Amino acid sequence: RNELLKQQRLLVDYQARSEQQLKNLEHLNNVINAAEEQMVQMRKRFEQCVQERNERGVQLIERNEEVCIFYERVNVQETVLRNGSVDTQTKDEEVRFLRMEASDANRDVDN
Repeated sequence: RNELLKQQRLLVDYQARSEQQLKNLEHLNNVINAAEEQMVQMRKRFEQCVQERNERGVQLIERNEEVCIFYERVNVQETVLRNGSVDTQTKDEEVRFLRMEASDANRDVDN
């Protein structure tokens, strides 16, 4: 009789442990599923960020090309401006020289 009670207690104890382990297993499965779902969401966000980074990189390259073209235009305009200034100085000197010659010619005519 004592042996039977011992066996019944052991059986009840094993059943309680088994139920507790099943609950723990279910909880751990829920934790794993939540972690996997979070990983999926993080992977999606990561891929989205990579795509945005790539788009920004392309935009940066395009803007850099535009800046290079802008600097080329500025350099051309500065060259044209410098050449125009030199031409203006040359013409101013020619005008001064011609005025001096005209003044000399007027003096010669007056004398």
